Amino acid sequence: PPDAAAAAGAATVVPLAALLGYGLARSTAKGFDELRNAVFARTAQRAILAKAEVTYGTDPTPTGAANYIEVYEPSMPQYEAAKTERMPVRPTLGPISTVVGNGPYKLDFSCHLQSSGAAGTAPAMSPLLKACGLVETVNVGVDVTYTADETPDDSVTLYDNLDGMLHEGNGCRGNLQLEFAHEAVPMAKYSFTGNRVNPVDVAVPAVTVTPWKDPLHVNKANTLFTLHGASPVLHKLSLDLGNEVVWKDHVNSAQQARIINRKISGSLSIELPLIATKDWFAAARNATLAAMQLVHGTAAGYTVQIDATEVQLLDPKVEDADGIQVITMNLLILSGFAIAFK
Repeated sequence: PPDAAAAAGAATVVPLAALLGYGLARSTAKGFDELRNAVFARTAQRAILAKAEVTYGTDPTPTGAANYIEVYEPSMPQYEAAKTERMPVRPTLGPISTVVGNGPYKLDFSCHLQSSGAAGTAPAMSPLLKACGLVETVNVGVDVTYTADETPDDSVTLYDNLDGMLHEGNGCRGNLQLEFAHEAVPMAKYSFTGNRVNPVDVAVPAVTVTPWKDPLHVNKANTLFTLHGASPVLHKLSLDLGNEVVWKDHVNSAQQARIINRKISGSLSIELPLIATKDWFAAARNATLAAMQLVHGTAAGYTVQIDATEVQLLDPKVEDADGIQVITMNLLILSGFAIAFK
């Protein structure tokens, strides 16, 4: 019958139209996605490079082949600047345009703390350590040691290529924090400040990753720790160079980041023994100064050693850690601080 044929035709046309509409929608969405990816930058492809400067503030042109930095959790680019808002007395309401000045380049990131793989060869993070006010001493075939510089003047240029857009800072100096936590990889956390360069479009470079060796977990097999003549059970050790970094843009003076002060400090959490074994409360109460050492790694070329000659213990506090009594203390490092890559 005609009505039945018409109904059958309609039944065929409706699903076919829906199918064609769905396909068109998918194709359109895919086309928009491809257009968006072509026009707008993503954040997945990122390369950070660092190279020591010969002359302060002069770009030494880092390359992906020689100066790649293997980083974790880098901060995103920010372009903050000095600003003066204006609200003059006028017969109309509202502000007028803000006066915008200059501002510093800033970049924070973390790296796994590991040696170079060859005793006496500087680690890949060497330019970062020196730009944090540490002096490098190379003992060929033995170790490379970094100690506090009383007149820090080393600096580094940083390239942060974020999916084809280069954010550059030169004349960068910064601060370093170290963290050793049980059954975790030791971390070096950097915070840099320098002179900002306007961003430009540059292709993400190919990088060489071989200078960055695999790290080791902090545990009984890999790590030794002594403090004030004892060998406590270590849960966590954190250290902070405490560099005070300021950026200046004064009249008749070049823009520059300066390390103007330093206070090396830290904190730790260790299991609390009986007083007869070690009286940590007395050590803190009496302001006792004694040594600290952490050795992480067991093979030549893959060992990092932290030393401090005079360490003061502050603010002891008893806490519970999974049913175990631990004591947390703040540390003030007064002399003999050194990081050795062996």
